[in-house]
Amino acid sequence: MGISSTALHLLSKIYFKKNTINLDTVCELGAQELNLKERYLPYYSKFPFDNLNIENYLSVEESNNLKELKVEDIYKKISINNYSCIDLNGLNNSLKLDLNEDLQSINKIDKKFSLVTNFGTSEHCSNQFNFFKNSHELCKVNGYMIGIVPFQKALNHGFFNYQPIFFSELAKANNYDLELFWSASYDDVYSTYFVDYSDELLHEFSNYQKNFKRDNHYGSEEELGYIFKKNDDSKFSTFSQVYDDKDYSLAKEKRKVVSKNYKYAENSLREIIINSNPSIYNKFKTLLKFASKG
Repeated sequence: MGISSTALHLLSKIYFKKNTINLDTVCELGAQELNLKERYLPYYSKFPFDNLNIENYLSVEESNNLKELKVEDIYKKISINNYSCIDLNGLNNSLKLDLNEDLQSINKIDKKFSLVTNFGTSEHCSNQFNFFKNSHELCKVNGYMIGIVPFQKALNHGFFNYQPIFFSELAKANNYDLELFWSASYDDVYSTYFVDYSDELLHEFSNYQKNFKRDNHYGSEEELGYIFKKNDDSKFSTFSQVYDDKDYSLAKEKRKVVSKNYKYAENSLREIIINSNPSIYNKFKTLLKFASKG
C-alpha cells in the first residue's frame, strides 16, 4: 500500500472541493507509505495540483528534500492537521484494529472524519461488508470516502479485484455521490494520474491491446479510483444483483454504471499512451482510424 501520483490526484480533487466541506480530519484505512520513486516526485512537488501538465525536472536539492516527506506532511499540504490511521501492523502510529470487524458495534472507535481513505487496503480484507461499513460509519455527513483498488489482472495481489458496478451500486444503496476513475500500469502504457471512467474508454483500450498484441503480466494492473460523498447519516445498506428473468440473465440496465463524471473523452487514452511511450503514438493514430471505421 502506498501513496503515489494517482493517490495525490484523488487527494487534489478533494482539496479543490474544500469550499463544500471543512476538510480537517483524515482516517486512513491501512497505514500508508509514500511512493517516492523519481517519476512521482514532481507530483509531490506540485501537490495539490489541478493541472496535469507537470514539469518533470527537479533539482537534486528539491528531490532530496521531497524524499524526506512523511505521510502526515502530505495531508498538512491540504490543511489536514488531524491524522489517524487504522492497521493491524501498527505502522504510522496506527490504531491496531482489524478492519474485518464491525468497529462501531464493538465500540472500538466512535470518532468521525471529514476524509476516509482506502489506498489499496480493502482487497486485503476478507470481510468486505464490514470494511465498507466501517468506512461509511467513520465518515462525517458531507465528508468524503476515497480509494484506489485493483480492477484488472494484478494476479494474487489481494483477495479481490473490483468491478465498476460495485461502486455504482454501493453509491446508489447509500445515497452517495460517486465519481469513478481509471488508470493503467503496464510496461508500455503507464498512467501517473486518473481519467474519468467510461465503458467506451475500456473498449478503446481493449482495441489497443488486441491490435498491438499488448497484454498484462503479474505485477501490472488496471486500477479504479473512487470518490464517494456521504450525503446523510443513514444506516449502511447492502445491495444485490438479482437475476430475475426466465433466461437467468442480468438486464442491461442492471449492469449500467452511474457516476457524476461518467463521460468519454477521446483524447484521454491517447495522452496516457503518448506520455508513456511517444514512439508508439503514430501506430495508435492508425488504430483510432481503424476503430472508428469498425
